[in-house]
Amino acid sequence: MIEKKKRLLIIYGSTLSLFSILIIFLFTSCYAGYSKIMVDGETRYYRLHIPPNLDPTTPVPLLLALHQFSDTARGMEKLTRFNQLADTEKFIVVYPQGKWRIWKTAPLPNEDTRFLEVLIDNLLSRYPIRTNQIFATGASAGGMMIQAFACYSNRFAAIAPVMGSITRNYAEERKPQKNIPVLIIHGTADPVVPFNGGETNAGPGRRPVFLSAEENAEWWAKQYGYSGETTVTQLPDNNTEDIFSTEVVNYNCFPSVFLYKIIGGGHTWPGTKNFYPQFIVGPTAPEPDASQIIWDFFKNTTQ
Repeated sequence: MIEKKKRLLIIYGSTLSLFSILIIFLFTSCYAGYSKIMVDGETRYYRLHIPPNLDPTTPVPLLLALHQFSDTARGMEKLTRFNQLADTEKFIVVYPQGKWRIWKTAPLPNEDTRFLEVLIDNLLSRYPIRTNQIFATGASAGGMMIQAFACYSNRFAAIAPVMGSITRNYAEERKPQKNIPVLIIHGTADPVVPFNGGETNAGPGRRPVFLSAEENAEWWAKQYGYSGETTVTQLPDNNTEDIFSTEVVNYNCFPSVFLYKIIGGGHTWPGTKNFYPQFIVGPTAPEPDASQIIWDFFKNTTQ
């Protein structure tokens, strides 16, 4: 009996050791290719892309791209393909990693607003960045986070949330720190953050009420003296046989506010390959190229 117990202890101990090694391997492999930074005593992670042959004497724009709920910085990098655009257009792009793959938009300030502040300051100290051209985009929860940060900090020159409307409570409590151009992209067939807004099941005990995409755009436009009149145009449709099209709503205010309505699009990033199941997030529109539209909007922004 004693020998049997010894053998069991050895097997159990070996299993625990192998399990510990596996956990360590998975944790470290998850952050392979990531950079890290200390924020108030805690290690936070991000991915950074610097265009090759960047002139250290010429300041360039900085783009923050925040991932969606349950995703990673690496996932956002693959989804948006901003690295390729950065190489062509000469800007630096950083993909912050949310702790436990989520972003905290309330209360403000919090550990995530602090992370973004420290990260921006760190990059400013190491690279030639134009302080008046710090932009941000985000998918879903990442889009909500950049709007929250713009209500807390004046660091952003413009933002572009994708499929990420703010909640009704948030809209009643917050105001932007400064007037900045805003571009919103949202699919009309989004089953996760509904285009038309309303209550959504976000887990046990969590049923946030989102603004509609149009209300979200109007919320920003009303900060800038929006008169209630919009100009609506249609983007050229290169494939008239599919179900998708794009309607652009200009809120005729300054700074500018635009809403790109992806007709038939789901909770996805238009113009790229979606990695989540379609039965959960809905269809992905093959056009327009959301990343290109966002960058064109940013680079034409004047302060």
